[in-house]
Amino acid sequence: MYTIQVGSFVLNGQILLFFAFGMAGWAALRSYERKMKWKYELGAISFQAFLIWLLVWKGSLLLWEPASVIQQPLSLVYFDGGVKGRWAASLSVIGYLFYHLIKRKMSFLMVAEAATIYLLGGLTVYDLGLSWFVPEQKLTLLATSALSILIVLSFLLAEGQILWTGLVERGLWLCIGLVAIGFLNSNRVSVFLSFDFLQIAGIAAAGGLYLILSLLKRRDL
Repeated sequence: MYTIQVGSFVLNGQILLFFAFGMAGWAALRSYERKMKWKYELGAISFQAFLIWLLVWKGSLLLWEPASVIQQPLSLVYFDGGVKGRWAASLSVIGYLFYHLIKRKMSFLMVAEAATIYLLGGLTVYDLGLSWFVPEQKLTLLATSALSILIVLSFLLAEGQILWTGLVERGLWLCIGLVAIGFLNSNRVSVFLSFDFLQIAGIAAAGGLYLILSLLKRRDL
């Protein structure tokens, strides 16, 4: 767990990073929302989804270890639900977003576009902050942060509505960029031809996105 010492107080660095992620994602999406003049308040919905994720992630400790939480309620402040809690939180957010997707009759493209901008905007600041806590991975994290902000800027500087082809193209460039950045990681473990597992997964994802992009261009979507 990452911590920050401020006088006699010890702050949970992980929580601070997640809050920074949420605020940065909201700011990026809000900027794009104003540019596109969307009638839906996707910025507000996305931030509510982030708060739900955070609360479920922290509160899920009560589901996994109820006895310890009942005995020491303050453990919810210092601990979280771990990996299982993150999965539970992510599923809760997906359900929340689908609820708004159906209720407000929003297009799936708009929701996918908004989610991409929010996640990459948040990742920009998250990786930037994480580089301070993990100095041995500083170069990799800074490169990932730079890649994320470049893709966000490509949304903000684009003229007009981005179609599925534009969204998939950005996903393709993200995968290619992450594969290249992987070579900066000095601790990576080569699996095949000097590529580690994450790089191989990135190459596979890029290949899949390229095929999808080819089909979309044939249909002019």
